[in-house]
Amino acid sequence: MVYVSRIIFAAAQRFCHPMGDMATARVKRVLWQLAGWILLAAGAVGFFLPFPGAALVVLGLLVLSTEYVWAHNLIGRLRGRFPKTVHAMERYAGRAD
Repeated sequence: MVYVSRIIFAAAQRFCHPMGDMATARVKRVLWQLAGWILLAAGAVGFFLPFPGAALVVLGLLVLSTEYVWAHNLIGRLRGRFPKTVHAMERYAGRAD
């Protein structure tokens, strides 16, 4: 019984270690950025192929706007120009979280 509790305690320390949390956060951040760039690239391709390129571009910009100021500013401009469309995309992107 003592051996099992030591294993559980060691596992808890490993998962609660601050460096582990930082590494996990960094991996999540990189994956989130990668997802944004993939959506943006797929949207660019979507302008030439028969799938919704504009929607994917907006979703990619919404994802990237959490990390990049230029994407955040571009979303701000799109909000002013197409408020209903950007609002619908934000609701859709919020479901992915």
